[in-house]
Amino acid sequence: MIEEFKIKNYKNLKFNEEITLKEINLLIGANGSGKSNFIDAILLFKDFAEKGLRKIISTRKFEEILNKYTENEDIKLEISLNTETNYPSLRYKLSFYVPDMEDNPYNFPSILEEKLSYRKSLAPSKEPFSFIECHSLKVGSGKCEFPVLTKSRKIISQRTEASPEETIFVQSEEILRKFVMENRYIPKFYNVVKSIRSYVEKWRHFAMSEINLANLKKPLKITGITDKLLPNLENLGEFLINNKYTEGGAIFLDRLKSYFNQSINFEFQQLGGYIY
Repeated sequence: MIEEFKIKNYKNLKFNEEITLKEINLLIGANGSGKSNFIDAILLFKDFAEKGLRKIISTRKFEEILNKYTENEDIKLEISLNTETNYPSLRYKLSFYVPDMEDNPYNFPSILEEKLSYRKSLAPSKEPFSFIECHSLKVGSGKCEFPVLTKSRKIISQRTEASPEETIFVQSEEILRKFVMENRYIPKFYNVVKSIRSYVEKWRHFAMSEINLANLKKPLKITGITDKLLPNLENLGEFLINNKYTEGGAIFLDRLKSYFNQSINFEFQQLGGYIY
């Protein structure tokens, strides 16, 4: 679950303080106030973890990313989340520079600062344990610091090279390979990164404007089995078959019912390759 979120200079968003989130959150505001941009900013973090900086920036226009009312060309993002694993809540910080690639297509975005740590310290009066901290000594330097476990079971800080043009999520395997070749061990780093990527992979975003409820009256073709529902309900047949008796399926149907103005019951049966 996302516990806290903060972002600056992204579209029309500029939070000076972190926003605390719960399991259910309501966004209320006038048209154009930034409700959709807030959701998009959270999905931006999902993209960072799954695709990396270079790939997502190349698909988004410069003027659609950066806040047009700011003089700065860097975006700062902070997120605290519980990945529902054995790890305590984690905090990820990222500051990156967004160039105008239309004026200069070879001027790539770059990361100014990046850090992954526990959200809270596990020991009294100490800083939270940091799994990695990049570019902290010099902005965009490509130098990353890791806590490395020595043979004597002591944790010391060591540095390694990392590209300032990409996130640690994309570089994690290469960084791990480099440390293994040098007979150094990074405590839990790779598994923590992997837990974040696995967790955000499950995130889904649905907009009712994408759903044509009239399609629900038609037979739904079954071409396979899935537990991931597409936003346009294209694979609703497979989803219902796989999740009819699961908590996720029940929650989805309850939400779908709430968009009708009258009480309605969903009943369906499978006949051959279709659901009626």
